Amino acid sequence: MKKILLAITMLAFSTFAMLGMSNTNSDEEKERIETVKKIFTGGLIPRSMDSYVIDAYLFLKTGEVEVSLFNTGESEVYIIDSTGQTIDYSSINTDILSTIYLSTNGPGSYYLVIVSDTCYAEGYFSIN
Repeated sequence: MKKILLAITMLAFSTFAMLGMSNTNSDEEKERIETVKKIFTGGLIPRSMDSYVIDAYLFLKTGEVEVSLFNTGESEVYIIDSTGQTIDYSSINTDILSTIYLSTNGPGSYYLVIVSDTCYAEGYFSIN
């Protein structure tokens, strides 16, 4: 009976340990893409740019790019490779916090470009 109880206890500990490790790994799997932002103040839609969000992350294992935007108006997001070709594109309304996911073509150098009526942002990243 003690062996069965010990086995169940060890199984429970190993399960919790694996869950903790998977959470740690998921945080390490994405890397922030630093973007240079330019804010325009004469847009067609009056917006307070005091509380805008432009965040971008690269998922290292999949090569997918996560972009979160808020309060930047109607925005277009592009992934452009080193030859100048558009690899992926999305258009999004950012009146609420919105997250989009864009794909890359695997290893290489890329630009992330975000264009809206109130701002322009771009960042550079590489996938090995």
